Amino acid sequence: MILKHITPPFAPLKGGLANQKTSLKGGFDRLETALQELWKRSRFTSYFYHSVQFIEEKHIPTLAFQVTNHRVSLLYNDDFFKTIQTEELIGLLVHEMMHIILNHHHRTFQHQDTILQNLAQDMVVNSFLIDSKDSFFSRKHKGARDISSLVLPPGLPEIPRAFFDEHASMKKEDVTWEVLYQWLVSRQKQKQSDKTEDIQNHPEEFQLNNFLLPGHDPNDDLQSIHQGLSFHDKASVMLPAGIHLFRTNDHQTAVEALKTRIIHYSIQDETCRNERFFQHISAMIQKIQPIQKPSWKELIKAFVESAAMSEEWKYSTARFDRRYFASGLYAPGRAYSREKIVTVAVDVSGSMVAKPEDIETAFGVIESLLKHHKVYLLCIDEEVFVPYKQDNILKNSKNPNASFIYKKGDWRYIQTGSSGTTFFSPLFDIFMKKHREPLIIITDGEIYDLDQLRYYPKTLWVLTGSREKPFQPPFGKVVMIHG
Repeated sequence: MILKHITPPFAPLKGGLANQKTSLKGGFDRLETALQELWKRSRFTSYFYHSVQFIEEKHIPTLAFQVTNHRVSLLYNDDFFKTIQTEELIGLLVHEMMHIILNHHHRTFQHQDTILQNLAQDMVVNSFLIDSKDSFFSRKHKGARDISSLVLPPGLPEIPRAFFDEHASMKKEDVTWEVLYQWLVSRQKQKQSDKTEDIQNHPEEFQLNNFLLPGHDPNDDLQSIHQGLSFHDKASVMLPAGIHLFRTNDHQTAVEALKTRIIHYSIQDETCRNERFFQHISAMIQKIQPIQKPSWKELIKAFVESAAMSEEWKYSTARFDRRYFASGLYAPGRAYSREKIVTVAVDVSGSMVAKPEDIETAFGVIESLLKHHKVYLLCIDEEVFVPYKQDNILKNSKNPNASFIYKKGDWRYIQTGSSGTTFFSPLFDIFMKKHREPLIIITDGEIYDLDQLRYYPKTLWVLTGSREKPFQPPFGKVVMIHG
């Protein structure tokens, strides 16, 4: 591994003013040419890359950001730089910078689809840069007749047109990667449920292929410090895009220090201060705050409230029974209403390592819904069963047609079973087959047949805080109990 440093701001770059012919001799020469052009076109972008270190890494197929020794570093493949045009390399450097500016940092929501999250991030950045390509470099450099346009390598993923067809009132500049990610997840589920749909018609069908640096365990999960994702098209051809690396350590301090430093350099430079895009970007940096993720309690409530209501018949005095009215009798009539219903399934197998306080905490949130919702309780062991209460214990009723309406405090009667295996297929194949209400599952995530479950979109997996391994269900949302 060769370590190469870019010189500090205001100092000439190594090697002087390399021309295009010189840049063909090596990948780093081409990088030098790109950085020299950035100094002419965008002082802000140039200050950014003067503040990072460059490290050649042959096992990175293109380039990727990481934090090395508390400093933001750009890993690059020298051979890749030889194959890309200088203008496209400039666009790719700007693209990678925007991930830092927009606080992506490739550290996203845990226990959710990592690939789609990174795809959404790249789509947002690419669409933003393509829309502003003619105004990004807002200052003419000496000898130029026109403002240089920003060029991105061809074939990079953008926000699909179908997204705006479904969000007609949303402007491009208002689209965040989180909103786009949720849409991509819904599209994926829609295609899973519609087997006749031609997925080739969807422009969002890009691949993010997994890779490892040499000498590391290939069984590591997606949060491994040595693992990453690379972009490929539908034909599995690698795109000239940046690599997404994953780090377990929090390097937010180094990244924020980098932003503060480049703002400091830029403000002292009158030429940079006059760049329209610097004014725009500096405002973005100063106003962007870490995403305030809602608490897991709020997520459970929001999930239930946003899910569709179930339909039931009820007897109401507001609607009298006409059969008895002629005889002078006033009796409640049968009225059709849309009562809010929630089904809660609790994993009671022997592998359930939840502490009693975890279950109490989870049901504390569920009990807050009882005023406006009817909660039906199911228990899951080697089989799914409807419980009944006897001697202050919830036992198996052995009646699949029975129902148990949860009341406040019933969580105290839940006991862990003796079996170490949990099968969830009967829950989705039998109990929930004709249901439409939201389903909340309280579990430790140790599920034997997780990959064989029948698709049920309105599912919320509530994981106990004792689980350490990542949990990726085939559908639904995930909430981790903590605190």
